[in-house]
Amino acid sequence: MAYSLQALIAADRDVFDEAARSIAGLAVVPLRHGFAMVPLTGRLRTALGPCSYRSYEEIFDGLTSTVAEFAAGVSRAGPVAYCEAEFFGGDGGQASIVWRGGAVEFGPVHVAVDDDGGCPPVGEWAINLALARLGGITWTDPDHFQVVGLNGHRATEAWVNGRVGRGGR
Repeated sequence: MAYSLQALIAADRDVFDEAARSIAGLAVVPLRHGFAMVPLTGRLRTALGPCSYRSYEEIFDGLTSTVAEFAAGVSRAGPVAYCEAEFFGGDGGQASIVWRGGAVEFGPVHVAVDDDGGCPPVGEWAINLALARLGGITWTDPDHFQVVGLNGHRATEAWVNGRVGRGGR
């Protein structure tokens, strides 16, 4: 089973309001507990325009200069995380970075996971760390990824296309 995600996430949907009004192809997907996600689909990447380089390319596959600049701008309305995950058959990894007020506040962080148990506790995985930094978390379950519902689809495009499917990491 595969799981792939490249998205911007905020603890409050309102953070994405202005961008949603002005950028074609930007879909804001509600998550649980008031969180919201903007899946970085091919259509949205085209709407954001060309990029000159890939930010932190040793850590992220999909964080381009254009996405990083967009996230920094959006973070003036509230903290925003770029979260990326890629898994196949239990092996893979997660990476995250958080902007607040136009600047990087946390990260970048990368956590590799293998099916043989070679990974930190789930509360220390990159996406869980980023979600905690966004604020708005009042629950005690350390697997924020599951609590907000990021396991709802197995692929980034499916979040926008509305395909049904439950995913893991």
